[in-house]
Amino acid sequence: MEPTQDQAGRVTGEGERICPHCGQSVPHLHYCVRCGSPLDSTARRHEFAAHPGEPVQAIRLFSTLFPHLPRDGYDAFRYSLLLGVVVVAGLVLAGLYPMALVASAVVVPVLFVLYFIEVDLYERAPLAVIVATVAWGAVVGAALGVIGRLASTSGAAEGTTNPAAGVPAAVGIALLGAALATLGPLALIRHRAFDDVLDGATFGAISGAVYASAYGVARSSDLLGAGLRPGGDPLPWLVRLGVLGLAEPILLAATIGSICAAFWLRYRAPVGDRHALGWLGMPGPAILAGVVLLAASAAARAVFPLLGGFVATGIAAAIGLLWLRATIHVGLLEEANESGIGPPTRCANCGRLTPRHTFCGWCGVSLQALPRSSRHAATPPTLAPPDAGSPTP
Repeated sequence: MEPTQDQAGRVTGEGERICPHCGQSVPHLHYCVRCGSPLDSTARRHEFAAHPGEPVQAIRLFSTLFPHLPRDGYDAFRYSLLLGVVVVAGLVLAGLYPMALVASAVVVPVLFVLYFIEVDLYERAPLAVIVATVAWGAVVGAALGVIGRLASTSGAAEGTTNPAAGVPAAVGIALLGAALATLGPLALIRHRAFDDVLDGATFGAISGAVYASAYGVARSSDLLGAGLRPGGDPLPWLVRLGVLGLAEPILLAATIGSICAAFWLRYRAPVGDRHALGWLGMPGPAILAGVVLLAASAAARAVFPLLGGFVATGIAAAIGLLWLRATIHVGLLEEANESGIGPPTRCANCGRLTPRHTFCGWCGVSLQALPRSSRHAATPPTLAPPDAGSPTP
């Protein structure tokens, strides 16, 4: 099936047809350009809107935290994360624990910075607004980290004989820090440049990740003055830094991103879409769900400071990723019928020309999840697909 161009400049397949899912008249390609459902199936679409071929209900780190990232950009981010883990592990095995602490704290935030650069995210937004939001997470994390270190020092004797004694303080600080870190992204909810649910999820995720990393460094700041080789068994350090550098930043990024997205869904999304995620799409229940996740993981780390805390935080992070992924999926679908089908544009995911709307008619990817520079790029004049083979749905 080859694309054709009608008098209005739209790319169509063999005419148009009614989408069995959304009921709208759309070009007869592989996917509905309005709702993303496959046009050859009457089943509701269960593929992740940002990356067709991946299910919505799946634990996927990169496509969830970085939904604007094209599929061919995954490898660079995987290698960057792997490089960070190898560097941290090498520093720990060399006994350079303070350096490993700092290195582990910057791994996830650096990935977000690379993500912003790679996809030209928010290229038209005021840089000061973005920097201020990120800085807010760092300042809150550093301040709460110092408070947490002082609280743990004052209660060290009691905690030695009774680990559960530190649970209230650990939970309280975790919830207070997350609440404060959420305020920065929420300050942007009325900004006209950030009107999508994905904006709330993205700013919430980066604020949460930066907060978690800054908190971890400040919480362990006394180690930085103990020399390059303070001594100790490397294995406990590997576990601690696994929590600090991976589990906690991912948990905070997913949880705060989901909570912020719930506010955007409630106050910036069309009225008909505000209940698409059920109760998790409402600010109140979303906050309650976040409290449960963060409190449970903080309590586990207080009682089981090593492997048990790492496992509990990892499980909570996995649940948070599932939650954030569902939220992003809803956000990508919310604008499906808000505008008419436009002229052809080049899909940055599959390279084919597709009618400009919400989804690519050839590969089903959400055009809203692609880099913004790709969305606004000039459309090539030719309508011929880049390859002669049949497209892969």
